[in-house]
Amino acid sequence: MRWRTAIAIAFFGVFASGLARLSDSRYHLWRLEDRGQGITQLAADGDQLAGIGLYSRRAWIFDRPTGAFRVETVPDPSHDIVPVPATGGGMIVIPYLSGQALYFPADGSRVRVLDLSMADVPSPGYAVGDLIRGRGDWYAAAYGIAADGTVKKEFPQFAPGYLNFPYALLKVGEFDAQRIALRDAWFQGTSRWHEESFHPWKLALTEDERALVVLNTMGETLAVHDTRDAELRFEAAAPSGPIDLLVFDGEAAVAAPESPYVHLFDLNSGEESGRIPTGRGVVALARDDRGHVLALSKYRRALVVASRSRHGVWATREIALPGTPASLVWWQGMAIIADSVDGSVRRVDVDAGTVGEAVPFMDLANGDPWRDAS
Repeated sequence: MRWRTAIAIAFFGVFASGLARLSDSRYHLWRLEDRGQGITQLAADGDQLAGIGLYSRRAWIFDRPTGAFRVETVPDPSHDIVPVPATGGGMIVIPYLSGQALYFPADGSRVRVLDLSMADVPSPGYAVGDLIRGRGDWYAAAYGIAADGTVKKEFPQFAPGYLNFPYALLKVGEFDAQRIALRDAWFQGTSRWHEESFHPWKLALTEDERALVVLNTMGETLAVHDTRDAELRFEAAAPSGPIDLLVFDGEAAVAAPESPYVHLFDLNSGEESGRIPTGRGVVALARDDRGHVLALSKYRRALVVASRSRHGVWATREIALPGTPASLVWWQGMAIIADSVDGSVRRVDVDAGTVGEAVPFMDLANGDPWRDAS
């Protein structure tokens, strides 16, 4: 009887733990919220502010000085957008689970398809994880889409699955060709995919651009590569379920919604160098002109403003946010937050702690609502 009691207790414990994890993770809530007509990812570069909606399948870009505005319908759900003023303006959209990126030139000309598929790889091949522009080169991450017959479990929180997959990093100049073969990849490796971690990858460059920082969200690792020869300096374990990356002052900040902290890693050693007590639910990171770390908490509908003392202690304060905040960017002296349901953007005055009125991204075509903002 004792062994039956022990089995029953163990089963109940696993079942209760799974339910608690499912309830606490709020993944189901995120999915429902994000399936609106809103913006799930913001990006900014120079004078341009861009947004993409994963489920709305729309991409927007706004040029502040000229007031130029463009909206495009993309054929597939897309998880990221990159403004490209260096190539004459426009935006690059990264479709979800696709080996291609779409370039929409600013002059309204026909879309260019940038094919990053690897040659001689069985379908479904590679998908683009992220794309970032340096001062002289572009960097891209692409990963192999698993095709080994693994069946995704209906409730992976009880027994998450793992599988191995290849990935590649590319370093290219301006996109002067429509096909970039991953067989000429700058770096190739393999990783272990954790079934519950499936956010888009994140890339960042150090200020001197001597190092490329790679957040492999699926493998839950943080890696640093030398940009001259792709040498892997280190690879460290990231917190479970990482979702965003911010690089500053020789450190990498990693946001993981399940953690009550933003985790800091030393870019020289790869060791965890500190934690910012932000509370759970952080999905986006940015840094303002005064050196504050800004963390957008989707759980608590708040923008956390963090500052570090000379003794390395982090102090935080929160600014309450309305709506369904989903993405954050620091742009031309302003914190801009996008809503994943209604497609609006808001300006937040970090110093005063005030939140501006919601402005539909489409309305940016009628003028600059922040023209008087300092």
